[in-house]
Amino acid sequence: MLEKVDPHTKQSLMAFDNINELFSLLSADVSASFEMQIRYPDDQFLRRNAVRTAWAFIEGVTFGFKHWLLTICDLAKEPLTRSERTLLTEMIFKMNEKGEFKQFPIRERTNSNIGKVFKLLGKKLDMNWSPDFNDKNWCAMRDSLKVRHRVTHPKRSQDLTISYDEMQKVNSSMKWMFKTFAEFSEKPLAKIDEYKSE
Repeated sequence: MLEKVDPHTKQSLMAFDNINELFSLLSADVSASFEMQIRYPDDQFLRRNAVRTAWAFIEGVTFGFKHWLLTICDLAKEPLTRSERTLLTEMIFKMNEKGEFKQFPIRERTNSNIGKVFKLLGKKLDMNWSPDFNDKNWCAMRDSLKVRHRVTHPKRSQDLTISYDEMQKVNSSMKWMFKTFAEFSEKPLAKIDEYKSE
């Protein structure tokens, strides 16, 4: 099938396939971990596992969209500002002590990163769409991220205990991500029609 598609479109489709594969694998992990957590609701190990798999999904899918958007913008020669390219590549050029320009990794704050990526998707693909940042589930994502950081980098034994309310916020985070992914996926990707073989 792909051999009949021009190289630019083929590359963009392959990048999007990567997102779909990430989504499929990571959402399966989320489903399995949350099913076990619901079956044994008081098990702290299962709660921690659910939090970790939820955030692996959120961050993995977000990175996949970054890679895809960077690919299609470069192929379509869609200009990116310096800050947009830094967001998508997670790299920045800086001068080192020898006066040479080198690339250095840079990380955006997690929730800001997620929001900016989805907004940029809507903008660059001319979709007249933006994620719903007034949704209560988006607000819950900030609190759920604190839980993820706490159990991933514990300083005290208490840091590993996750309350019922905290689990609900993690659930809300997943609802926002699934809703946003579904809304985005339903929109026509007009830019794909612009890809031409050189």
